[in-house]
Amino acid sequence: MQVLFAVFVKKTVFGCPVLKGCRLASARDEVVSNSITAVDDSSILGQAPDNGLLVMKSKLALWVLVGFGVALTATFSCAAAPKPGTDANGLLPAGHNPAAVPAADDAKNMVPAVEMSHETREAILLFDAAAESDREYDLINCLDGMTFGFGNWPQAEAKQFFNGLLSDLGVASAFTNRAGELLEADSQAKAAFVRSAKLPTSSISRPAITKALSEMLAEKQRPNIKVTPNGRGGCQPLPKAGASIYQDYKEWLRPVFQRAFRDPAIVSYQVRYWEDDVLSPAREKAKRLGVAAPVTYLLAFYQSNPGQAPEITRLLKTGKPPREVTVAGASWKWDTPPKNIANSTPEQWHSLLLWQAMCPAKKVHFRIRNRNIAYFEKFLSADFKLPDEAIKQGKFYPKASSARNCDPRAVRPRDGGK
Repeated sequence: MQVLFAVFVKKTVFGCPVLKGCRLASARDEVVSNSITAVDDSSILGQAPDNGLLVMKSKLALWVLVGFGVALTATFSCAAAPKPGTDANGLLPAGHNPAAVPAADDAKNMVPAVEMSHETREAILLFDAAAESDREYDLINCLDGMTFGFGNWPQAEAKQFFNGLLSDLGVASAFTNRAGELLEADSQAKAAFVRSAKLPTSSISRPAITKALSEMLAEKQRPNIKVTPNGRGGCQPLPKAGASIYQDYKEWLRPVFQRAFRDPAIVSYQVRYWEDDVLSPAREKAKRLGVAAPVTYLLAFYQSNPGQAPEITRLLKTGKPPREVTVAGASWKWDTPPKNIANSTPEQWHSLLLWQAMCPAKKVHFRIRNRNIAYFEKFLSADFKLPDEAIKQGKFYPKASSARNCDPRAVRPRDGGK
């Protein structure tokens, strides 16, 4: 007899990976193919084989368990999560953020490009809440001298980013190989790379590419500069030589990045780097304020651009939950919501108050950021009604141009979504 039940439990219940779920199935193949080699029943039961009735009863009990295991296996089997679609070269599709790319078996189904936690995926989707958010993993442009990747990392962060990338052998190998593939296929980019790297010959080896990339991207610290994309692939105003990584190297930099940054290994590195750069500090700041998810996402917004929320900067300096928070020109008690939303829980009130504390201070050209609008819709709109909202497909969104949306006095409870 074969012992199947224990194998079934381990394989199809405890063996299911997190986030990979189970699907209905009618196959019994998994139990059969993963069964243990037949063993003597008596050794399992700890009884001599000639113990008659006891052995027969024990065998019957085992067969009942085996039958139960087979029946369950006929109902459920582990199924892998949908895989992201890649091209013939193993590259992810252009123009996507890492949290949402078309699945290989269904282009309408958007799945993570690489492995990531639910928290990370949720945060990336909030950051990329609108088309103009520009959170593509293959992004490369002239803003700040150079802006790249889904993290919109500026030129000043290039040295740290590429030092880390080139220190990871697997990721460095992917970067070098994808760059080499591009340079071999694009003669103009290859000639520009040779000039930039000051190579003695146009015959480029992989070690030479790695060395040149390190020298041009990872060795020199360059500060951000005030330039923007000119719409024609260049910078405006035109920076002087040596000031802009993008402007100096754009003939090979753009095509190399647009190819290499679609490699899953490099996208995975971007996600890990972004988690360390944005999410981990946001979690630490949440602890200081005594809050938890989803407020962590607001603090991730803050972490990516601290200058946008001076009041949150002030709150964090104390290292503990605040007593009062200044919003819309007034001080609000941290532990007591105002009378107009007096029935709010502390968690709801803290989330709303910090959301409003992130509103722009300036009244001219006032605009709530897309990520903050998305946060309100997802985490606050079921509980709170703002004075100026837009309704889209039954969902409530703050109007970006309304400063009244950032005043706690103007907020009302959302009664049943009406």
